[in-house]
Amino acid sequence: MAIRKKDVVLMATVSSFENLSHPTRSELRQFAELFMPLFQASSEEARRQAVAALSQCENMPAAVALFIGIAIAEIWRGTAIVMIIIVAGLNQVPKEFKEAAEIFGASPWTRFTRITLPLIRPALQSALILRTVLAFEVFAVVYALGGRNFPVLVGEAYNWQNQNQNYGVAAAYAVLIMVISLAATLVYLKAVKVDPERLP
Repeated sequence: MAIRKKDVVLMATVSSFENLSHPTRSELRQFAELFMPLFQASSEEARRQAVAALSQCENMPAAVALFIGIAIAEIWRGTAIVMIIIVAGLNQVPKEFKEAAEIFGASPWTRFTRITLPLIRPALQSALILRTVLAFEVFAVVYALGGRNFPVLVGEAYNWQNQNQNYGVAAAYAVLIMVISLAATLVYLKAVKVDPERLP
């Protein structure tokens, strides 16, 4: 089985972090910026090895380890629904368009950017909006893995309502979540514009 380059880079990044005796905030930030893109692009076996190595790393601060664990669990949880929406969008692309582009000599990249991508924009738009709304409403994964050690907006609303019995503050958190979700939705509607005339 061939070794993927990104798998090697991921393990090298984890190994470099393990060798730091007392990582600074700058080094932790650099590690976080490198780790997540590499983790998403690597194979499942490399991901397991990376998580196992980090779980045994004595230099890993508890907050960083908790954040990485929650991020991995949330990415894994949200991948399925996004993939279903995108695959459904891909299935709506007429084969005649691709065949016509091939006949006229369009390259795979041109077919993707000029035909496939514009036609799946409605699906991308829906997937981005749904995933963003679900991300701001994340609670169960965070509460199960970190309890109150990793505060999120929905978790704070829950604590203010159930533990402090302050429904006003809890309602304020709920409104804040709604406003942020609406703002993100408007951004996606503007950024990923759908032209009805270009749809089949």
